[in-house]
Amino acid sequence: MFVVVEHAPGATRFANGVWDDLGQAMSLVDRMVRVAGWHPYVARQFVTLCERSGAAYPADTFADQVLAQIVYGHLPAGWKGSLVPAGIAALVQAHADRQHPLPAALARKLLQVLDALVDLGDRRSAALQQSEPFRGVRLVAPA
Repeated sequence: MFVVVEHAPGATRFANGVWDDLGQAMSLVDRMVRVAGWHPYVARQFVTLCERSGAAYPADTFADQVLAQIVYGHLPAGWKGSLVPAGIAALVQAHADRQHPLPAALARKLLQVLDALVDLGDRRSAALQQSEPFRGVRLVAPA
């Protein structure tokens, strides 16, 4: 969101690939994503930020920010046909791989994200729902 230049080795932070200070900007990122993340451009910049920052971006925060975009049970229709759903699915997979085995609460959140992406027609998300990190995870308790 903040970095247009991907590789700037002389930069102090972010553009040089060092994301240790991301926490200092997280409140701004969080507000921007929650308020304007429905817009495909903002969502794409959010995905790019998450991709570049890698493990420095907290998985729990990522899941909450994506889930905040759900309105009336669906992610924004404007995301359909864009690169946003595939990018988010890739980030879910990266977080799941990095933190395997996933804590139960995080696994449920990420599974909710995948479920919403499937509703947008994202096939990768459908496959990820069946992958090892999400086996046995239930969104609702059995009756």
